[in-house]
Amino acid sequence: MYIFLLASIPLLTIAACLSNGKFSGKSFIPAVAFGFVIGALFCCVRKFVFFNDYVWTDNFFPAGLHILTHDVIVPLLVSCVVYFLFSRDTITYKAASTGPLMLSFYMVLIPFTSIEGVDRIDLFMIFGRPMLYAGMCLVMSRFAYFSMSFLRAKNIVLSVLFLIPSLAVLIVPPFTEALWYYTGDRIYTLFSLVFAGCSLFFYIITGLKKGPEYEA
Repeated sequence: MYIFLLASIPLLTIAACLSNGKFSGKSFIPAVAFGFVIGALFCCVRKFVFFNDYVWTDNFFPAGLHILTHDVIVPLLVSCVVYFLFSRDTITYKAASTGPLMLSFYMVLIPFTSIEGVDRIDLFMIFGRPMLYAGMCLVMSRFAYFSMSFLRAKNIVLSVLFLIPSLAVLIVPPFTEALWYYTGDRIYTLFSLVFAGCSLFFYIITGLKKGPEYEA
């Protein structure tokens, strides 16, 4: 079962790189390499420097906020800031590359935290959790790309409208994980698989058309 945990996100990373409508798959190799290295360093820091000794309470909401902060917001900020400091590409490419960048980051972080970070392993941790974070990366990347494309076209209203779902999807994995932790219900594993499948479908379909918003 650990094969799925280790291989699922790398396979979705390849699919995301190859199914982009504007940029070639090879153009995302630097983003994937950066994400993997930053993810490995991040895991080392969490393991040996900052210990994640969270005490689970009786309320899933504080747990969801904790996961949102430690497993979503901090990784997103660290990986994007470090990568964008080195990238000299256009704002639209940077937005498009957040998907492969974060997917490669999570291909390290998710197996690490799934095995080391909780007190029990079941189907959700093996199958559901990696799919949740992969789906989040795909949706976030696509909406962020649209948002930056409209921003570059000086359409502020549409830029903000597309940025909202890009940020809103960030809450899906942490609060789903928190709900699973307290209920143990396998419906959350099924939800995660459906969410990832719909996210990949959305990513591929919206990446097929080449329009003005795809100008780099």
